[in-house]
Amino acid sequence: MSESYGVLDKKVVFYENEKVFADLKIRLRYDGLTQQQFFSSLVNGYLSGDKRIVEYIFELKDEKHVHSKRKRKGTRKMYQASRHTSEAFDLNEEEVQDIFDILKKENSDL
Repeated sequence: MSESYGVLDKKVVFYENEKVFADLKIRLRYDGLTQQQFFSSLVNGYLSGDKRIVEYIFELKDEKHVHSKRKRKGTRKMYQASRHTSEAFDLNEEEVQDIFDILKKENSDL
């Protein structure tokens, strides 16, 4: 993800209990990462559609019952179809988005 857009002055904040925060700090130190590196990498992977993160998000949505079961299944199918098409035809991101938009129009109930 490009950092050339805008200024780097936005802060993302959320609250967690002390135990989780301490465990996170310990784990990050063990892995040699800063909080900024860790969260920026996850956000960039999420936004760029990294298949490992996308798969985790699908599992999280199933676990948390985000959206209906039918919508989650449809979203997963559309993602897999776009990923397969992208890999099969070596398409760029814009071309994949166009295909994804077409699939979404055809399946407007998803």
